[in-house]
Amino acid sequence: MDVLISTDVLSEGQNLQDADCVVNYDLHWNPTRMVQRAGRIDRLGSVHDEISIHNFYPEEGLDELLGLMERLAMKIEAIDRNVGLEASILGEKVNPREFNALRRIEEEDQKVTGELEAQIDVSGEFIRQVLADHLKRYGPERLERIPDGVHSGFVSGKPGFFFHFRVRGQHIWRLYDEQSGEVLDSLLTIYKRIRCEPNTERADSERDVHQILAQVKEELLLELNSRIAASEAPTKLFKEQRDLIAILGRNLKHPTVPQEDSLGLLQVLREPMARTLRRELKGVLDSHADSDYEVLISELQGFVTRYDLVADGREDPQESAEEEVGEEELELVAYLDLA
Repeated sequence: MDVLISTDVLSEGQNLQDADCVVNYDLHWNPTRMVQRAGRIDRLGSVHDEISIHNFYPEEGLDELLGLMERLAMKIEAIDRNVGLEASILGEKVNPREFNALRRIEEEDQKVTGELEAQIDVSGEFIRQVLADHLKRYGPERLERIPDGVHSGFVSGKPGFFFHFRVRGQHIWRLYDEQSGEVLDSLLTIYKRIRCEPNTERADSERDVHQILAQVKEELLLELNSRIAASEAPTKLFKEQRDLIAILGRNLKHPTVPQEDSLGLLQVLREPMARTLRRELKGVLDSHADSDYEVLISELQGFVTRYDLVADGREDPQESAEEEVGEEELELVAYLDLA
């Protein structure tokens, strides 16, 4: 058989390693389903050096109504950020992690089993069990007496700082890696870096945490507010507006464009526009997009000025979108000095 046509029922439990191509005539809202479909042919024992995945995208008008591509892209980004993808799902740039288990098993990598066990260890259920054991041993009163902002430290061999924030009821972990200068957000990576034993000796360094804390807060605020900006009111905006909002959100930390310029344009683009402006906005998007962000900002500023476009600035909380997160809302629960 040269061609096999099926519904989504074929996405699980079937080994089709003889095939080398999957054509998706629909895009499932769940990225895991898309990965499962590719997994039918991307298997150990395949005779093909390469496989190909082809996706049919919804018509522009239909996608504008459903917002399917935007929702799917946001889910894929969340999966890649927290777990990691080893291959593109929709043609996006992925951030591969080190635990490409199947390929490493095939290459007889002896370390993969231990790493897979470590991934299981950091599941939500495991973290809850650790906390339950701690509460049982020491009692909740001891934890309740610990003030926010408490800190400790130990010699880890990989210098950095771990920060635990509370933002609008959400708990967020970040780790500043001193060697690379990067701020890490992978729960697995952070957990492995901060894990220690009850008898681990405390050791604080003399490094200044305040400058690092300010940097981590700045990056976290940009991340949280870019998510808010990219997700607001997608159903009443043109597709071009939503695409530009996503581009601006990705470039809030652009090295040569002031952040306030991007934020100001984000506010305007989140407002409904007259349909007569759509073609010109599409021309701006098609001409520049991500290729030259400075020129894109200049063109958008000219577009906004030419048509005297302003943000609505609604004051009614029932009509307003989610407010941006302020620095005062980043509550530092605890931090750890990893010497």
